[in-house]
Amino acid sequence: IVIMNTINSSFEVMEGEPIWELSDSIPSVMISFESSKFIKEKFLDNNKKYLVIFRPERDILTMGIMWILAITIVILGSFWSIPSDYLLIPLHLCPPRPHVQSQEQIVLTYTSAISFILVGSFSLLILFYFMEHLVLFVIILFCVGSISGMYECINFILLKYFQLYRFQFCMKIYNTPIFGVLNFLEIYLLGFCIIFSITFFFIRNESFAWILQDIMGIGTCLSFFKAFRFPNIKVSAVLLVLAFFYDIFWVFISPYFFNGQSVMVKVATGTQKETLPMLFKLPGYCEGCSSTMLGFGDIVLPGIFISFTLSFDKIKNLTLWNGYFLVSIIGYGIGLLITYIALLIMEKGQPALLYLVPLTLGLVVIVSIKRGDFTDLWHGYAQIKSG
Repeated sequence: IVIMNTINSSFEVMEGEPIWELSDSIPSVMISFESSKFIKEKFLDNNKKYLVIFRPERDILTMGIMWILAITIVILGSFWSIPSDYLLIPLHLCPPRPHVQSQEQIVLTYTSAISFILVGSFSLLILFYFMEHLVLFVIILFCVGSISGMYECINFILLKYFQLYRFQFCMKIYNTPIFGVLNFLEIYLLGFCIIFSITFFFIRNESFAWILQDIMGIGTCLSFFKAFRFPNIKVSAVLLVLAFFYDIFWVFISPYFFNGQSVMVKVATGTQKETLPMLFKLPGYCEGCSSTMLGFGDIVLPGIFISFTLSFDKIKNLTLWNGYFLVSIIGYGIGLLITYIALLIMEKGQPALLYLVPLTLGLVVIVSIKRGDFTDLWHGYAQIKSG
């Protein structure tokens, strides 16, 4: 069955009745109004015609690139989250900065872990029912929020690796009306990030906008690593296990409560004109191949736990080989690899945390029990320092 739209859309046959629910046995496809006009012109004569439905293939190459990108972000974010990395500039080279305090990480608790899942679920439901009205607002929030992440990352690189603090004009202080006391370098970087974000907003529907979106996403994810940390494996387990069931429910179970529609899938796909940008996206390398995507949460949530294992190794003076950072990275890499294998086999979107949580958290727990470090991991920094 070929269903031709009366408008230039190819998403729904009628309100609330998706095309794939019309029949379990008859193949059916919906085409846009423009495409229907083309087919009608070609089928005007009585000669026999064949219509072939094209299904995009999965691009294994872009999956591999996404796998490398995700692990790279997790590794960089973990090292950046270590407090010693915040001390970038020698004090004698810094001009006095009144009213400026160093940023400290927010320590996640049981309450914040549970609140995160509740707020996330509530946000999903709001977007599920009011996507058409809120999608532009969410895109604007992403653009505004990414400014801070990009600014922090670029500022970190320029100061630590290019040592621009040695140039006096870069450190010259200005009192700005909106952002307060900033030096010349900070003003320049802030302006660049604002222009970058505004540019993405206006070209977000272009075919090459994924480049800007991924750059903004890297900055956003890395800023989360710097801003939050787990105090121990207890809190980590609470948040990750809740996120594990959160993903399963909103992807696989929610269709039983929402007229056959997966809440997570519908929110992730956005509207006919807009999609939510809170994910990494790589276009298919081969002609006709579909894009590869990975949500920010699939990097940030396991990543903050992985950064905790790195801090744990540093405090206990463990090496890469007898510590837990490498163990967690291996678990994360295997989990993400299995996610893409499941995607290829099942040919439908997969909740990555379904595979990432057991392999990242579970592998660290098993290895720590075997090595006798589980108690220290369970109690966290306070137990280690007092011991």
